[in-house]
Order: sequence, then structure tokens, then C-alpha cells
Amino acid sequence: MNNLSGSIPSSIGNLTMLTQLYLHTNNLSGSIPSSIGTLTMLSQLDLAMKNLSGSIPSSIGTLTMLTDLGLLGNRIGGTVPPEINNLTNLWAQCKNLTSLKISNNNLSGSIPPEIGEATQLGVLHLSSNHLTGEIPKELGRLASLIELQISGNHLSGKVPSEFGLLKDLALLDLAANNLRGTIPNQLGGLIKLLHLNLSKNQLEQSIPSEIGYLISLQNLDLAGNSLVGRIPSPLGQLKRLETLNLSHNNLTGSLPSTFDGLVSLTSVDISYNQLQGSLPNIEAFHNATIEALRNNKGTLFLMFLLLGISYMLYQKSRTTDRPSSCCEKLHSDTDDRMFSILKSFVVEIRALTEIRHRNIVKLFGFCSHPRHSFLVYEYLEGGSLDKILKSVEKAIALDWDTRINIVKGVANALYYMHHSCSPPIIHRDISSKNILLNLDYEAHISDFGTTKILNPDLSNWTSFAGTFGYSAPELAYTTIVNEKCDVYSYGVLTLEVVLGQHPGYLISSLFSPSSSSVCSTATNLLLKEVLDQRISLPTNLIAEEIISVAKLALACLNESPRSWPSMEQVCKELSIPNPASSVELNMITLGDLFDLKD
Repeated sequence: MNNLSGSIPSSIGNLTMLTQLYLHTNNLSGSIPSSIGTLTMLSQLDLAMKNLSGSIPSSIGTLTMLTDLGLLGNRIGGTVPPEINNLTNLWAQCKNLTSLKISNNNLSGSIPPEIGEATQLGVLHLSSNHLTGEIPKELGRLASLIELQISGNHLSGKVPSEFGLLKDLALLDLAANNLRGTIPNQLGGLIKLLHLNLSKNQLEQSIPSEIGYLISLQNLDLAGNSLVGRIPSPLGQLKRLETLNLSHNNLTGSLPSTFDGLVSLTSVDISYNQLQGSLPNIEAFHNATIEALRNNKGTLFLMFLLLGISYMLYQKSRTTDRPSSCCEKLHSDTDDRMFSILKSFVVEIRALTEIRHRNIVKLFGFCSHPRHSFLVYEYLEGGSLDKILKSVEKAIALDWDTRINIVKGVANALYYMHHSCSPPIIHRDISSKNILLNLDYEAHISDFGTTKILNPDLSNWTSFAGTFGYSAPELAYTTIVNEKCDVYSYGVLTLEVVLGQHPGYLISSLFSPSSSSVCSTATNLLLKEVLDQRISLPTNLIAEEIISVAKLALACLNESPRSWPSMEQVCKELSIPNPASSVELNMITLGDLFDLKD
């Protein structure tokens, strides 16, 4: 690559022994000199640049040794040489031509049918010009053709059925024209075809089942046409297909069950059709975006089933720029796992439909399906508490007043679940990732998939559920489910809020059963030293509340579950005005918190 400028001199025609001329990726301008036709020994001519203009000189037709002609990306206008329409021997003389690339220019007029005489042509690129008229059926004579790109023009008429004769064709791109009629079933004979793009035309009727015979096909794009009817099941035989775009048509019915066999598929778009029913159980459909399914008929879950395994999707509201809801999708591949997921889904639905509290996330709706289930929640703009605490910038915005309100909000919600619901509801997975905040930093408990609704007439035993680091070791071993499960987790969460990080190291030190020296060291730590150092220390009444909150948190983590307070007691303590403490924050140790009296 050089940086030549100016025009191509006509004297270049004096280089009569020249066999190869590469001037691509320079800044040459002006027209192609007609003297280029004197270079009769030329086999390769590449003038792919940006600024060449004028027209293609008819003298190029005299270059009988030419095998590769590249004029890509210029501003060449006019028609493909008018002499072509009268002098059939112009292309007949170019029988050695194997590559013709004239894309991204300003060519107008029609494609001369005489191009069909260049029987050695392997690559024909005429895309992104202003070509009009019909595609000449004579192109079907180019038996050596491997790549045919004529997209982005103004071509009309039908797709020539003669293209079915191009047995070596690997790429056929006719996109973004004005083609009408049907997709020829003869295309099904192109067994070497890798890429077929007929998108953004006005093709009609149904997709021919013969497309399913394209055993080598990797990319199929039929989007933006007027195709109708059902998707033919033979398309499921395309084992090498990687991308499939059938969007913006009028296709109806269900997706073929054979699509479960599209093992190589990585990208799919079936949006803006009239499709209905369930989706194939393959990775491409599991991982696609919501836009790839939207605006189909009948089943709402079609819009959501493409979410990934267990993650949150934030759905944009139709009337605002802010999301209004979020969707938690539960998905499974194995029968055993599927049973567990569906069981969890039913539990969460039951719990959320029976509870209403300002500190519990609102459920807007749900969908259940044998392979897929999801819940649509109120969207809380603040995000999860754990992500906020892990971000220095966001954590600084959580002042001590806000943090106290967060632990009070969670306590109020748990009190409601334990003592106002009948029978009581145990969350079993209270952790910072399951506490969501709105824009006012008001806490909301979310994720009720591990919830247990207590039956007062039965002993409540179950398998372990929850998040390690937030669950009491004693209860993890016994698998007994009662309100104490949430009390311990609440204690961990409360310490996390005031420390700014998970307190695992501190809890293990304070309640170390194996080393009294470790425990002694931890109890002698000053409270102010373990508080979140990213914000200023609390003062006055706020300091008193922080002391009270820390004391309650440690009470919830006591070595003996029998001594843990109930959430009713916790809420009562948090609602009582704090009297002036006899010990200042600067002096109080963690050990003092165990000894402070109410």
C-alpha cells in the first residue's frame, strides 16, 4: 500500500509487456485511461480505490489475457460499456477472465447478458451500484462461478431459475433489490452453496422445501420479503447452518420440530412474522436476543424464552426510556433439573401471589412451559445491593442514614413474612444479591425460588437451600426449616451493609470454636475500624443507631440458635429511639456489642 495521488497517466499504455498492475488502496483520481487497452499481456488489473470516476473504457475488452479485474469502491459511473450490448465478442474475447469486481461504484443501466460468455468467470461482484432491469438468465451459463454478488442495486424481475445450473456456486447474494416472484426451487441443487442471501426484496409465496437440500449451507437470509406459509421442515436438515434470518415476512404456523437438529446454529432471527407455539430446544434459541423473536403471534413467552440461563432481562417500557419490568427466566435441559426448576417456579409464584409489602418486589405476571418458565417483576432501577457495595462510586452514595433504612426495610419485610402471613413464609436465601433497590435506595427482597411455606401440622425438613456465607452452618447440617434460617442471614446481611463487604472473615473470627486467641483479637477490634471506610464515620444519633444495628446483627449470629431474636424482636429494637450510649463510637469494641444492654 502506497499513498499515490493524481490521475493514472495515459502513458501507462506504453508498458505493453506488463502482466500485472496493482494500484489499489491509493488516492488516485480521475478516469481510467482508454490506453489501458493496449496492455494486451495484462492478466491482473486491480484499481480498487476510492476516487476513480468516469466510466469503464470499452478498450478493456481487448485485454484477452485478463483473468482478474478489480474496480471495487470507486465512483465510476455510466453504464457497463454500451458496446457490450452490440459486440458480443467483447466478453467472448475475455474468456480467460476469472474475477470481475466492480462493487461500490456508481454504475447504472442493466447487466449485459453477454457477461454469460465469460465462461471462466469464478467471481462476479457488482454490488452497491445503480444497476436496473432484470438479472440476465445468461448468468446461468457461468459454470465456473463460485461467488455472485449483485446486492444493493435496483434490479427487478425474478430470480432466474437458471441459477440452479451453477453447481460450483458457494455464495449467492441478491439482497436489497426489487426482485419479485418466488424463490426458484432449482436453487436446491446448489449443494456447494455456503451463503444464500435473498433478503430485502419483494419475494412472494412460500419458502421452497428444496432449500433444505443445501447440505453445505452455513448462512441463510430471507428477511424482509413477503414470504408466506409455514417454514418447511427440511430446513431442519441443514446441519452446517450457522445463521438463520427469516424475519420481517408473513410466515405462519409453528417452528418445525426438525429445528432441534440444527446443531451448528449460533444466530437466529424470526421476528416480525405470524409464528406461534414453542421454540426449538437448541442453544441458538436459548441465547438469542429478545428482538429476534418479537412481534410474533399468540404466545407471549416467545419474546422471553431466548434469555440465557438464570439471568435478568430488563425490558424497555413502551412509553418511557426507563425499563418498567424485569424478567427472571428459569431454564433447564435435563429432566431432573427441569423438575427442580418447575417446582421452584411454582413455589415462587405461590409465595409472591400471597404477599404484598412495600419492601418485597412486586410480581406483574408469569409464564409456565414444560421447558421454560419465567417471572415478570417490577423493575428496580437501583440494582442489587451486592453490586452497589462492590462499586466504590456507588457505595459512597449510600450514607449511614440510607444504610440504616436498608436494614430496617429488609427487617420489616421479613417480619411481615414470618409473622403476618399464615402460614409463615421463609425466604431461605437472604443475601445482598437478592436485595434490590429503587432510585430512592429503598430495599426490596427478591428471588423467592427457594422459599418454604411452613406447614404448622408437619415437621418442616428439606434439602439445603440458600447462599453459602449467608446460611447458618448449624441449620445447613440439620436441614430444618424455620424462621431462624432468615434471622441468621439477616445478621450477615446487616453486617455487610455497615462493613461495606461480606463479613465472613469477621464472623469466623468472632465465633471461632477452635482458637480463643483469634476470638479475643476480634472482640478487641474497635467498631469504627471495621465500618465501611469509604464514607465518613457516623456521628451523634446516627452513630447510636449504627451501634444498635451492629449489636442486633451480632445477636442474630450468636453461636446458639436458641438465643437468636425473632424478626419481630429485631423490628421492635429498630423502631425504638436509641438512648444516648455510655460508650462512644470511638471507644466501643466488637466485644462491647455483646455486653451492651437494651
